[in-house]
Amino acid sequence: MADTTIPENALNAFIETLDKANIRIAELFPGDSPRRQPVHTVYGGAHLFKAHTAQKLGVVALRALEEHAPDARALAEAFGLDRGLADRIYPRVVEKLTREPVEDFRIDFEDGFGLRPDHEEDGHALRAANEVAAGLSAGTLPPSIGIRIKPLNEDLKRRSLRTFDLFLTRLLDRTEGKLPAGFVVTLPKITSPEQVAALASACDAF
Repeated sequence: MADTTIPENALNAFIETLDKANIRIAELFPGDSPRRQPVHTVYGGAHLFKAHTAQKLGVVALRALEEHAPDARALAEAFGLDRGLADRIYPRVVEKLTREPVEDFRIDFEDGFGLRPDHEEDGHALRAANEVAAGLSAGTLPPSIGIRIKPLNEDLKRRSLRTFDLFLTRLLDRTEGKLPAGFVVTLPKITSPEQVAALASACDAF
């Protein structure tokens, strides 16, 4: 091998430092979760959410499929698919829309909900939590569900955390402390690490 400039003892020190850093990063960021990952997320205004919303969306989707692609041949023409492939895909599309039309739903208190008086958002936070509890009991929730709160910027931070608190307090009260599997809280429009830390601390409180 060719001669190198860096002495061996110095090189070992550099590598040891990298080893420690790489191990720390691997522990913090172990990679993709082995749990199921949804292929899509549906955002819907919190004021519209019901325990059976996912099923209603499935009915609408099946109606649209029936109108625009009532069979495998029509599906192949609509998407430029090979007919043999469409013959295999079509029944799977129908089965999926019938059994599980939504993989992940986000009850939206942000863009899909808008700015409303505090008493109105309070009421919708409590009502949406009641609907999630009912859906959990009835088995009508999608595999993954959660809420999107407002940003934690200067104007909306108190409103956002109040909605987070009201929703989770009511939900946990109605479900005896149980969250739906795959429950997620989405924080939008992040502009500082402190916003993420604040939400993490709020989650720890529960």
